Amino acid sequence: MNTKKALVLVSLLVILGLTGLRPANSRTTDHLNSVTEAGNRAVTQISIPKITKATIEKKDLIVEGESFAAGANVLLNGTKTLKARNDEVTPGAKVIVKKGRNSLPEDEVVSLQVKNPDGLVSEAIGFFTGLTLTYHNTQNGVSIFLRVGQIVLLNFDDSDIFWQVHDSGGHGDAIEFISSKVPLMPKAQELFLTQKIGHAFFRIDGVHSSDPPFFWLVNLEVQ
Repeated sequence: MNTKKALVLVSLLVILGLTGLRPANSRTTDHLNSVTEAGNRAVTQISIPKITKATIEKKDLIVEGESFAAGANVLLNGTKTLKARNDEVTPGAKVIVKKGRNSLPEDEVVSLQVKNPDGLVSEAIGFFTGLTLTYHNTQNGVSIFLRVGQIVLLNFDDSDIFWQVHDSGGHGDAIEFISSKVPLMPKAQELFLTQKIGHAFFRIDGVHSSDPPFFWLVNLEVQ
């Protein structure tokens, strides 16, 4: 088995193991504290951080969501703390790990969480540290040039569009499929390795919530 592919499979198994480890506060979406005052009961809701999106911008890791307290940090794979700073404009909805790309393994699926200073931790999300192809960074039918030995994630994930791979293929066994199920990334379509020079493609059907169905052609040229 290709060494790089084997390492990715190991990382997937690690993340699968981590999904079973839940912080105490993650077993429920809300913490309710009941207090009695003058015969009346008041219920206080404590906000738990939630991640909606994570991206790499230049070398910084940007994590977006809600209920991020001042001084919140990012947890990598449930154990490693990445020091973050709250965004100046939207401090409760975005934290930034300066040069966070340097702290991430290459071409692997990892889990990310946000931990507030009071100990409350968000549910984990999956994040692929290599190249991710999406509806928003590809053009229909336009070739994407890749190098041999590159691991790529196909992740068409949009709230208002249902995506499904209709067909895939190519010439010269240019790509090798690693997994169609990615831990903590339920809508991801494929994780694959570019193993030989050649051509490959994915035809993806899209069903929009209000528009007619359409298809999106992702062409890959491995050099």
